[in-house]
Amino acid sequence: MLKEAKFRNTSHRALGALFLQEDEREHAIRARQLFDEMNRNQRILTSNEDIPFVVYLTSNHSEQPKAQADTIVKYYNELRKYHFTMGNPLQALAQIMTAYSSDYNEVLLQYVVQLREELLKREIKVKRMHYPYLGVLALAATNEMKVDAIVSLYNQLKEDKDIKPYALIIAIKKVIQDVLEIQELIEMTPLSDLSGLLDIADILVDLVGIFPPGISDVVDFFN
Repeated sequence: MLKEAKFRNTSHRALGALFLQEDEREHAIRARQLFDEMNRNQRILTSNEDIPFVVYLTSNHSEQPKAQADTIVKYYNELRKYHFTMGNPLQALAQIMTAYSSDYNEVLLQYVVQLREELLKREIKVKRMHYPYLGVLALAATNEMKVDAIVSLYNQLKEDKDIKPYALIIAIKKVIQDVLEIQELIEMTPLSDLSGLLDIADILVDLVGIFPPGISDVVDFFN
């Protein structure tokens, strides 16, 4: 279906196919429309890496691709004003921020900015590869207690020099997975889509060679 929608034959297309909903053909067309709108707005940034994101973000047939693409650009540009580094990870963050609504939300923007500040205040360096995970944290309504839990686990993990470069990602994933499990236990589902966003964030990081062989075993252990 994604091939018919004229997505290029890459590993990203295959990964994007994992997120197609039951209305496969229509969903693929919506994904292509969002991709084209993003490419129109941010031609240099938009690439095959965005395919899993655009498929995921067009699961809701009621969203309008143009409006969503415009909001992604606005989030991207506003985050740049807060000294987020430009590039694909920042675009991924901006995309994730539209997962629940294509309407621009200033509160959500400030939430993401504040989450980064809270980590920085705790002497944790937030790198570009962490940007998508900030979006997931914001959508999960991460509060100060959860930030403290992330920091505590990060400080434990960084003692291992092999794990240290990936400690923050593992700590974030562990805390988010705990939130999702609690939601499931009490039969609440508003955050169920976050597991998909974590998967895509991992895909983005993994495909650019950030994770070494074997690190997925560490992540699975903590999950």
